[in-house]
Amino acid sequence: MPLATERTEPAPVAARVDAALWRAWWRAAGEAVAAWADTLDALNVFPVPDRDTGKNLRATLHAGLAALEAERSDAVPVLGRALARGALEGARGNSGTILSQWIRGVVEGLAGADDPGALARALARGAATARAQVLEPVDGTMLTVMEAAARAAAGGTVDAVVKQALAAAEVALAETPGRLSVLARHGVVDAGALGWVLILRAWAGVLAGDPTPPPRPTVAPPPAAAPSAEPVDWAHPYEIQAVLGPGGADIAAVKAAGAAWGDSLVVGHDLDGRIRVHVHTAEPLPVVAALARLGPIRRLEWTDMRPDAAGTPAVVAARAWQPLLRALGLAPLDPAPVHDRPGVVWIAPECPPAAALGVEGIGAAVRATLAYDPEEPWAGARDRLGRLVAGWRDLVITKEARGYRPAGGEPLSLEALAPVVEAWVRSGGSVTVLLGPEVTPEEARWWAVRLPAGDVLTVEESPAWAVLVRE
Repeated sequence: MPLATERTEPAPVAARVDAALWRAWWRAAGEAVAAWADTLDALNVFPVPDRDTGKNLRATLHAGLAALEAERSDAVPVLGRALARGALEGARGNSGTILSQWIRGVVEGLAGADDPGALARALARGAATARAQVLEPVDGTMLTVMEAAARAAAGGTVDAVVKQALAAAEVALAETPGRLSVLARHGVVDAGALGWVLILRAWAGVLAGDPTPPPRPTVAPPPAAAPSAEPVDWAHPYEIQAVLGPGGADIAAVKAAGAAWGDSLVVGHDLDGRIRVHVHTAEPLPVVAALARLGPIRRLEWTDMRPDAAGTPAVVAARAWQPLLRALGLAPLDPAPVHDRPGVVWIAPECPPAAALGVEGIGAAVRATLAYDPEEPWAGARDRLGRLVAGWRDLVITKEARGYRPAGGEPLSLEALAPVVEAWVRSGGSVTVLLGPEVTPEEARWWAVRLPAGDVLTVEESPAWAVLVRE
């Protein structure tokens, strides 16, 4: 959802990009993409038809805006750095990661420049930066449209540059079906490219004195016929998204290693040294292990993109855990009476309850289900997974109105909780933390510092975050 903030509307004709214009641009862009998110989802057929481009771009812009709004400086370089940092941290999917890198390039292009031609150079820098982070760029995508817009931005006033860029982007967007066969087969334009054009439309609206977003469409814009049903090659069905650092990770090493992981690899970074990795893979566990070797994992997200994830075990858990399990591509079921044992999560892939595997805590359940092999007979798999999580000791902490409540204890402040967590980690236990929807950046940083060896799994469309400390 867009942030509810007051706008500072710049003059209709802007000589340069100042703080007021920068803030107004990104507020309008966030609202425009949010208004069109469902349409973008419907158009999403490339690189896989997982119908989430709108959600991904909206989440990326929302995270960038949150960081921007938290910055009180009126210096455009400082505001730009905040936006780039937030967009990278909150980037979702292929399109969101590419957008975060375009933002970084634009910010770098504007740094130290105060002349009217700076924006044209920044657009060129943004397009080049975005393309450089994609292992195998494809023509007919948002990269193509970004480059067309940058080539057309010849200079002049800010207004002139945006008009030039937008006109070229609209033409390039309409041409995407002719450049990418999967778009032509479905009769759609590229969803990520349309999302990026919406950002330029929002910029032009602000400059024209009309920063309100375009009305939410009731039908997809032409040429956006409903995608036809066709077989999908799910050779790399798992989407891995991670943030490494800051510090301790080398982007060249990550790119070199990532070339062997699958497809749709995008490796970007922000101006503070954090590295964002997006990849589609057939074998997620080796990818996560490789990421852990390459640098400290600040955030990790793992999704099975297949609409009907065949071979995924059912997981019986309390309803509070189910959004997390769904986000990990698992199939949660409501607890049955035979499974009703406090503190235990049951894993049962299409088999009678008596054959289920019971594990202590959600951390053990996640570890076991991610190691599940549908080709392995369940009797053997159950024994193997049981040994994998044997001795798992998981401290579950839930954020409440009065503080953080460790399982079986009273709510504590973060200060009072610190020695409890540190002692538990030293003893070899894992920690699972659920943070509510109002978590602040300061709280998130507190956990990142206290649990530097941990993985942060953010849950899409859920108020829960889980922090899992590896053994």
